[in-house]
Amino acid sequence: MIWKRLPIRRAGARIVVIAAILVSPTVADAAESQILLPLGRTAYFVGEQILLAPVTEPAMETVTLQARGRDGAVHLYAGPPKALWLDTSRLAPGDYQLLLDGQPTGQRLTLTSPLRRSPGSLHDEALPSDDLPHEVRREVGGDTALYEQKLQQYHEGLVQTLRETGLTGSVAMAAVEMPQRKILDVLARTGVMVLANPDTRPTSFFPVGDASWELEGMSQRMLLIAQAIGR
Repeated sequence: MIWKRLPIRRAGARIVVIAAILVSPTVADAAESQILLPLGRTAYFVGEQILLAPVTEPAMETVTLQARGRDGAVHLYAGPPKALWLDTSRLAPGDYQLLLDGQPTGQRLTLTSPLRRSPGSLHDEALPSDDLPHEVRREVGGDTALYEQKLQQYHEGLVQTLRETGLTGSVAMAAVEMPQRKILDVLARTGVMVLANPDTRPTSFFPVGDASWELEGMSQRMLLIAQAIGR
């Protein structure tokens, strides 16, 4: 079995799963997808856990979830409908289509290998923005179709930049909303791992001083980079 039961704990607070599902931006698509992704992400590294919630008729007592990849369908879960964590460590990298009771749901997932293809490792100290630059948003105005077009172009340009530079990791300030950052999908698909550090700030702008908390933060940052280089 590769599922774990909720509820979960994050940032020291108990989170009720059903509340997360109700406020999820994907709830409006429930009738079409039949499976909710409350974190709003569709791309992950192998080893991450994915929150899934099947949406079924009240009369349904059991459901069967599968993921169909290039090598066929993989059994994920069979039992009462409930929100669950999918442990991806037993799945191979690739694109997967989620099936509910053998039927396509419209939801797809991409899993990227955490293994690097080079002995070198290049890191940045800032995450790309989730949204379009301010001047582009002002140009787009309220045109939703144009906004989506510009956002896709922005992501495509970002993917090209990441691949050209060979960036493999980004040390970013940790925050409780980090797992829901929209840019994580783009980064995961290009093999860039986010190293969320709760103890430090970008040292290229603020050199480390003698304060003990800054020295501890820099030590934490070095440990994160060492982990990324050794993966």
